[in-house]
Amino acid sequence: MTLKLLYAPVVIYAKALVLVGLLACSITISIAIAASTTDSEVEVRQVIEQMNRFVTDRKLPELLKLFAEDSIKVDLFPMRSYGKKEAKGNNKVKTTTLEQRWQAVAPILFSSTKFYRRSVKNMELHIDKGLAVAWLDIETETVSRKQDATRKFNRFKEICILRRYQDGWKIVVLSNNRHDI
Repeated sequence: MTLKLLYAPVVIYAKALVLVGLLACSITISIAIAASTTDSEVEVRQVIEQMNRFVTDRKLPELLKLFAEDSIKVDLFPMRSYGKKEAKGNNKVKTTTLEQRWQAVAPILFSSTKFYRRSVKNMELHIDKGLAVAWLDIETETVSRKQDATRKFNRFKEICILRRYQDGWKIVVLSNNRHDI
């Protein structure tokens, strides 16, 4: 009986140590998971901010490096119809690679403007493992090269889908609603 009385506190103490150890491991794992989620969110935000900064700074080679190979630009609405009523029958969804789109658009944009700024005003992210979806509120500020050019502002929504690769997050799909501005 005496042995049982001496043994009981040791067992209780051992169980308590195991529980404390498990709790500590659980907290450590939770912190690590939260940190990796936070790291992913920070990395995705950086890629999106870089994309807009590279357009503003007219750095096409750097911009193109942010796109995954064969990434896609999806045009849900006809180009150059911003603010205009959609033409009847002109409702086809068009796609091209992001690289092709920016190689075509950048020379025109850069040569026709004295100043072009593209910035993220709001960003909502959803990240699940190697997939990130960003809902963006984008604002552009443009001053054309025309003699009496005035500063113009445009605001639109953009959806950006990113994928995590070994070398970091890359943009795989981009689309926006610029037709209704």
